[in-house]
Amino acid sequence: MLKVLYYDKNLIVCIKPYGVSSELTQGENNMVSLIYDYLLKNNIVINKSDIRVIHRLDNIVSGVMVYSLNKKSASNLCGQIVNHIFQKEYLTLVSGVPNEKNGIMNDLLFKDSNKNKSFVVNRMRKGVKKASLEYNLIESKNINDNMISLVKVKIHTGRTHQIRVQFASRKMPILGDIKYGSKFFDTNICLWSYRITFKSTDTDEILKFLYLPDCNENYWRYFNTSINNL
Repeated sequence: MLKVLYYDKNLIVCIKPYGVSSELTQGENNMVSLIYDYLLKNNIVINKSDIRVIHRLDNIVSGVMVYSLNKKSASNLCGQIVNHIFQKEYLTLVSGVPNEKNGIMNDLLFKDSNKNKSFVVNRMRKGVKKASLEYNLIESKNINDNMISLVKVKIHTGRTHQIRVQFASRKMPILGDIKYGSKFFDTNICLWSYRITFKSTDTDEILKFLYLPDCNENYWRYFNTSINNL
């Protein structure tokens, strides 16, 4: 069942489960279809085409997302993303420990569409885009002879696999992210969209939505106290 955090006539905030597409795809295993079914079950009539994708999460990534329910609110929210009003924050578990407790990662990323994979490159050329994020180290632990760090991340740009490839390029792959070099095969990817902040599409009120990963699951459980104190 779809977990909904907020709903009004303009938008809906909900939790994207693992393995579900952010965008409309064939079949029912996508967020647009899940939202449409949820609204119908609650006697809210809407055209499926009015459910608009504002931002995306990879299929294997879970957490908080917002969808607009009409063209006007979609335009408003997209404008907030362009103007950096719309903020997305993540929690992740990475192998190793960052050199600095807080920092900014700036890279040039090239997306190889054939491989569905992004790479950090050294120079600007066709297909290369700037990527930037800031991070805060919350806690590091030695777990079964492996140093693992809980990190909070805020992205400044929305590039394909951005968090995944930027940490992996610094020899800190996200746990469970086999595509980018993780050696942890016993867990789903430990990357979670935990907080979204934006302005109401009707007023100037700042809306904040926070939802934490299940601290009983896989490696999140080792950081239960730190996560619940965020």
